[in-house]
Amino acid sequence: LEILVATDAIRSLIRENKLSQITSSMQTGKKYGHQLLEDHMNELIAAKLIKPEDAIAKSNNAEMIKQPGAAAPQPVGAR
Repeated sequence: LEILVATDAIRSLIRENKLSQITSSMQTGKKYGHQLLEDHMNELIAAKLIKPEDAIAKSNNAEMIKQPGAAAPQPVGAR
């Protein structure tokens, strides 16, 4: 489940056609209720409700999916 809340920042990005920056804004705006699909899938993996390979197949950014025994994925732009 991915949730995008229409905050002023998101509205501005859409208005200015800076769509590639929405994911980053969603990551930093979790306190406003944003949730990335990959974050939710990682929760489902941790709860053993889905397999990591199934999450990777459906993900918009497979690098953000946690693999069992692997280090936590880095947020976009943190590299």
